[in-house]
Amino acid sequence: MALAACADDTTTPGTENGDEIGTDTVADDTDTTTDDEVGTTDDTTDDATDDTTDDTTDDTTDDATTEDTTDDATTEDTTDDTTDMGETADTETTDPPPGDAMLRVLHLGVDAPPVDIYLDGGDMPVVADLAFESGTDYLTVPEGPHNVAIVPAGMPPDMAVLAVDVDLAADTMYSAVAHNYLDMLGVLALVDDDMGIAMGEIRYQVSHTAPDVGQVDIWLLADPPVPLIQDLDYGGTQQIDAPAGAIPIGVDVNDDMVPDVTFSVPDLGPDILVDVYAVNEAGGAPVFLLAHLPDGSTARIDADACGDGNITFGEICEPGQLGDETCETQGFPLGGTLGCSADCTAYDTSMCNAQECGNGMVEGTEVCDGDSVGCDTVNPDAYAASTNADCNGTCDAYDESACTSGTCCQNGGAGSCEVQAVLDCVCAQDAFCCNNSWDGLCVGAVDDCGGVCP
Repeated sequence: MALAACADDTTTPGTENGDEIGTDTVADDTDTTTDDEVGTTDDTTDDATDDTTDDTTDDTTDDATTEDTTDDATTEDTTDDTTDMGETADTETTDPPPGDAMLRVLHLGVDAPPVDIYLDGGDMPVVADLAFESGTDYLTVPEGPHNVAIVPAGMPPDMAVLAVDVDLAADTMYSAVAHNYLDMLGVLALVDDDMGIAMGEIRYQVSHTAPDVGQVDIWLLADPPVPLIQDLDYGGTQQIDAPAGAIPIGVDVNDDMVPDVTFSVPDLGPDILVDVYAVNEAGGAPVFLLAHLPDGSTARIDADACGDGNITFGEICEPGQLGDETCETQGFPLGGTLGCSADCTAYDTSMCNAQECGNGMVEGTEVCDGDSVGCDTVNPDAYAASTNADCNGTCDAYDESACTSGTCCQNGGAGSCEVQAVLDCVCAQDAFCCNNSWDGLCVGAVDDCGGVCP
């Protein structure tokens, strides 16, 4: 499929003989090239695709705009039918009739108004009022050279902002994507080759059409993350075959091997090729993905964000989604209300009830709080009631440093030791201590019986 810019019946320098499929033609006659193997802007063969297979998954559709297309140079009506991201779109594609080609278009001109598409100088547009982010189903056109003109909606065909020559091969499907800002508008032409897709898999044809973003790497958000596409330049395209199903991906924009923005790509269905484009709004943000499905519908996939209801890569919670975590599991035994932080990377414990040592109230896991008790309360088998233990500074125990075995540590009358366990132990060793007097030998035996003397 040859591709060349046409404006005011002039030929873009360097395109007199027609550029190859995947070339990116811009309105200001600037040639852009990339090193990517699918949709490259170098002069390569029509099927310059580099299939990269990885064990990944895929998605459903959101805000899908369906374009009803008529064959040849007939006017196409566009509608705003939306496909729910939770459902799989009907993506069955009809092969082109023998000898014909199939061509569809997608509007990703960041600040461009809705456009009409004219084919081969016809008086009526084949696509009318195509808005930003909108795409069409495949038009069936004869093989061979054609001229495609992009005109602001409602304007005559001689007011085209960009015209391109395309040479379409028979029995081949193509996507033509208008992208960039209006003053640099270009067309990326891709061959939609869905041959050889394994049963139950999906082929992503990923194109970088976000003009405010430089070279990117794309990662599968596994543990650890796995690189899927590396060094994808603006205007470049690469392919990935993967098992069908939802897939979390991250985009690294500064080559530090850490995703800067993540996307939860829904399940788009099996056994199909889906064109996926990285796009940005006017001014550079936000960056989003747009999937162009086989039936012509589109699905916008916005970047993951805290508060979107999905716990994604780098997040541990979402508002109202805390899993099994509570204030108690976060170390607040008095309970309270656990929340999620503003960036969803931590739990918010500001509303949990914290225990306070020193307020005179025994709370939560506290053993004491500002009080004193007889040492025998702490350990009746070692300490006498005549000594006291104060609560320590952290309220988790009593301070036993002042506790002793009392009269057991003094000479006295027979059996004068006030700690019963110590008395019984000493007297069992020396009956004199209980029958005659509690002398120095008795005192000396206190420590051996678990008592404590200063």
